[in-house]
Amino acid sequence: MLALVAATLLLASAPAEPPGRFAFRSYGSEQGLENLSVLAIVQDREGFLWVATEDGLYRYDGDRFHRYGAEEGLPSNQMTSLALGDDGRLWAGTFRGVALFEDGRFRAVAKSLPDVRIKGLAAAPGGALWVATGSGLFFESSRERFDAVPGWPAGLAATAVWADARGVVAAAPGRIFTQRSGQWLGHETEPERIDAVVRDRKGTIWARSAGHLWALAEGQEKLEDFTQVLPGPSDMGYLSLDQQGTLWVPTDSGLLYKEESGTWSVIGPAQGLPASWARTAAEDREGSIWIGVTGLHRAVGRGLWRVYSTREGLPSEVVWTEWRDKKRTLYVGTDRGLARAAGGRFEMVRGSEGHAIRAVAQLKDGALWMGGSPPELLRIDEGKVDRFPVRARKVLSLLATSRGELMVGTDGGGLLKLEGGVFVPISIPGGSVQERFSQVIEDRSGRIWAAGELGLAVRNQNDEWRRLNSADGLRDDRTAYLLERRSGDICVAYRETIGFSCFRPTAQGL
Repeated sequence: MLALVAATLLLASAPAEPPGRFAFRSYGSEQGLENLSVLAIVQDREGFLWVATEDGLYRYDGDRFHRYGAEEGLPSNQMTSLALGDDGRLWAGTFRGVALFEDGRFRAVAKSLPDVRIKGLAAAPGGALWVATGSGLFFESSRERFDAVPGWPAGLAATAVWADARGVVAAAPGRIFTQRSGQWLGHETEPERIDAVVRDRKGTIWARSAGHLWALAEGQEKLEDFTQVLPGPSDMGYLSLDQQGTLWVPTDSGLLYKEESGTWSVIGPAQGLPASWARTAAEDREGSIWIGVTGLHRAVGRGLWRVYSTREGLPSEVVWTEWRDKKRTLYVGTDRGLARAAGGRFEMVRGSEGHAIRAVAQLKDGALWMGGSPPELLRIDEGKVDRFPVRARKVLSLLATSRGELMVGTDGGGLLKLEGGVFVPISIPGGSVQERFSQVIEDRSGRIWAAGELGLAVRNQNDEWRRLNSADGLRDDRTAYLLERRSGDICVAYRETIGFSCFRPTAQGL
């Protein structure tokens, strides 16, 4: 039996619908990530994911994590930060300086750079590296040669750094520094260590300490305090930006994020996060968000999917269909009945209990029709339930046509149509009354398409049925699922795992 996880794309929906949860895949020691204290994440140009931890640096190849430590050239196993330049160079910050990855190993970079704990790394456009240390701020003045940044206050520790096309932003205890006309301009914050700074696409600088979040809008001199949006403090302040401009703010009370529109939201256990806190977050080039907690967790489906289960009120987590009525109310057919979204949860549609609901339709009178197994159709209208047995193993598909007809695809009972209060077989060329019809759809031209196990059946606007099969260009006669694309093409999938076919319907067929 086909069991589908209850998941749906995040679409514009009615306010009464449950919010759902993010779906995550977790990575840990079983995948080779032996140290679960994740501090930083970056993806290189080859697609490998690098994960800095408290005991070594790990590279993920899509299957396993492989550890790099002092034996592979790192000056220390205790990592602090990572940076990838647009020239492809991968830099690692450790408790004892900076290392560069090349030829499968790391090499410590010591030219004019102090052998100290690295607070932060940032690669500027062109690839030059900026380094924040307790001894001040340094930059790569020439290939792998580092000098103290001119104009940086003498003896002042640099705790974080950011570099982009607009310039460099750096932080020190209680201050954020921006560049103007070659000079460093300081902006006062609370007297705390600033652990992270980023600049978004609008030019706003965001800065984070363990207990505060500030923003400095482009062209402004004064910081705005956004601490009130934090769900809680952290042991350190982490920040990151993704390709869509979303600001990610890990905290000890979940992962806070701000969309470019200005909306703030939190991902925690109630939203599917496998932990109650987050330490770091990063986006890969496919758009998936990776979150460092105890181990590593990836939001599947690029964060666009939400998961719904019995926690949100579904009667079962085996889901067969999703459907919306004329009022856009969401219905979900499960193997224990039909659920309707209402009041921020799902509720059982009375009368559907004990039925596996595989298909739902609504005729012009507003009544709901549904079916699955046992093999009967249910008509539910204002609480009244009428039952219509069918001679089949189960009901697979329902279609309310633009003409007001109700068609039924069955397993073992052929294609049926409601006439005079009973369901009667439709005679299909080259078919049988026991044929399995997995799906029935109507295209924008009014043609009816039925995916059968003996070929694809189509009814034209003149009520003439025709059978299409491999002789007409299909990959196989045993068809299963149908979809009309925006272009008007019809796509058909098969019972066998041989892919799918798409074609433009003509008067002659394919």
